[in-house]
Amino acid sequence: MNPPPAEPRWLQRLPPVLRRLWPASDTERRASWTLAGSFLIRVSNLGLRFGVAVLLARLLGPEEYGGYSFALAVIMVLAIPVQLGLPRLVERETARAQAQANWGLIRLLWGWAFRVILGFSVLLSLACLLLLYLAPQLLPPGAAALVAPGLLLVPLFALGAVRAAALRGLRRVISGQLPDAVVLPLVLLAALLVLTAFGSLNARDAMLAHVAAAAVAFVLGALLLHRARPGELRQATTADTRPAGWLGAAFTLALVAGLQLVNNQADILMLGYLRSSAEVGVYRVAASAAVLTLLGLQVVNTVISPWITRLYTQDRRAELCSLVTRASRIIFAISLPVALVFMVWAEPLLEFCFGEPYRSGATALRLLTLAQVVNFLAGPVGNLLTMSGHERVTLLGVIVATVVNVLLNLLFIPRYGVEGAALASALSIVTWNTLLWWQTRRVLGIDASPAGWHTR
Repeated sequence: MNPPPAEPRWLQRLPPVLRRLWPASDTERRASWTLAGSFLIRVSNLGLRFGVAVLLARLLGPEEYGGYSFALAVIMVLAIPVQLGLPRLVERETARAQAQANWGLIRLLWGWAFRVILGFSVLLSLACLLLLYLAPQLLPPGAAALVAPGLLLVPLFALGAVRAAALRGLRRVISGQLPDAVVLPLVLLAALLVLTAFGSLNARDAMLAHVAAAAVAFVLGALLLHRARPGELRQATTADTRPAGWLGAAFTLALVAGLQLVNNQADILMLGYLRSSAEVGVYRVAASAAVLTLLGLQVVNTVISPWITRLYTQDRRAELCSLVTRASRIIFAISLPVALVFMVWAEPLLEFCFGEPYRSGATALRLLTLAQVVNFLAGPVGNLLTMSGHERVTLLGVIVATVVNVLLNLLFIPRYGVEGAALASALSIVTWNTLLWWQTRRVLGIDASPAGWHTR
């Protein structure tokens, strides 16, 4: 067994309390550097997305911004089924094959995933266009005119997700995030500013700008993946046979991803059908603000995903437990201050950033923020279960949370509107995280919360 690496001299001079904050293993050190870069990317992403949301909310107004948000939610729901769970499978199996130096299997996996998703996404987009042409009344008034051009986003989102997963599986976490997290919202923000400078902006223009930005991000991502391929992968021949377990795992992961998206978008979709577009716009603003509390969770999940698979595959349990505990504490430290700000200053923040009409979303923002506190206190439970091969356990949690969300939205939205949608989503988030935290302890013997009590 190799001796642990010596601590740097500057670290040895620090007090013991500060020295314990330094990562103890090479795995944690590498993950920490990646975490720092991912944090900068995620902060940039949140800032850019927030800028886009503020610009659209102010220029379009609650009614038209609500219509745009509803159409985008429809497109996001369509983009998940065409992925068939393959992004998660590609990330996990790429990390596993790289740990085993099975380069031919990676080539087979990537080619198969890209072909399947491209074919299915094109077919689904054409079918939806035909359906919109024959029965536009299936959507609320005006929504079909926004969804139709937005269908171009379906293959771009789906193929981009697989490309990002391939890069993350190779532990190129920064490259995997850059196109979608920074380039897409940056190009979208620039396009919206240009359109605004040359005339008034409407929801259809915003949707077309989103398509153009996604296309630019996709091309850049493809170039990054081409450059990131290891030399061994370039020279390897494609494996002859596909492992039988891929299809079953992909199906389960597809259900997990699909239900997660339904769970995330059910509030906006049902609010759009049951209440007015203006209420959708107010709720969208509150939900977008509440997502800022997930900064730590999103950054850490992206960084540790390939490491979870690698450490679990190599049976390095002590390092895995240490990594998960440290990750949960980082999530807690980043997310708690943001949550406290939203709980105390919800009304003035919404009015200052988005305008006076959105101030009414303060109660919804507080409810969603409270739910996200439970989310980051539970730790990266869904990610830990999925990347260690226990996706069926994750599926159970998603099914329960989705059923709870849909039923509560049906119960609360007609009576309470925006606040009802927020309450339903908040209870769904709490249900999901509580169930998966318990299942993580039961199945893996790991407490993924900041407390880090590992049972075996």
